[in-house]
Amino acid sequence: MMENNPQFKISEPKTIITILMLGCTVIGNLFEIVLGIVYILSIKRIEKGDILSESEIFFSEGLFGLSQLGNVLVTILCAIPFCLWIYQAYKNLFSLEAKGLQYSPNWAVGGFFIPIANLFYPGKIVKELFNASDPDIPNPNPRNWVDVKDPKLVSLWWTSFLLATCLNQLSNIFFRQNTLSNLKHSTMLFIAADVSLIVAAFFATFMILEINKKQKQKYNLINSVKSQYHFGNTSETPREI
Repeated sequence: MMENNPQFKISEPKTIITILMLGCTVIGNLFEIVLGIVYILSIKRIEKGDILSESEIFFSEGLFGLSQLGNVLVTILCAIPFCLWIYQAYKNLFSLEAKGLQYSPNWAVGGFFIPIANLFYPGKIVKELFNASDPDIPNPNPRNWVDVKDPKLVSLWWTSFLLATCLNQLSNIFFRQNTLSNLKHSTMLFIAADVSLIVAAFFATFMILEINKKQKQKYNLINSVKSQYHFGNTSETPREI
């Protein structure tokens, strides 16, 4: 039934690519965690007075640094299909007859890239997207979604992501001190941030699938109601006497 409105579109390729890229970020974070643990063990050996060979230093420090750069690249590549998915999903809300929307599809994406504002806007935008897509919200009032409580799935995703951001910032503060103890603490915080990003990636995957499912159900429900109304009003108009 979704072909009735060309503006409404659930892009399976965008969804699949986004989820695959989220999977790549998880793999990258896991790899980074392993190398981070190796780096911490190397620091502990140095603290005990052990002398490391050049190959050991390269493996523990060099590869850990390269993995960080690689993970940044993977995250950027993941952001592209995710933002394209956000744009289309938010655009679908207009076909789903949602009223009272606070943003536009362009702003739904742009909110992720504005400094400081991107600490809270993405969470609000996706919460709005999630609730306005819900087919179980009572009709006929298309603004009823505004009063729905914040979805836990979205809150967990955004909280995990913000926690990772905070841990990364703390890690950078320790890293600038450039002592063995601070390097160790910096790496531990970085590993904790990776764990939080893995959790966020899993919540993001379930969130994407859930929003897609809700939008499909709501669109089909709207079309079904319109069809019933159309066929229910085809009775012959009484002739004037």
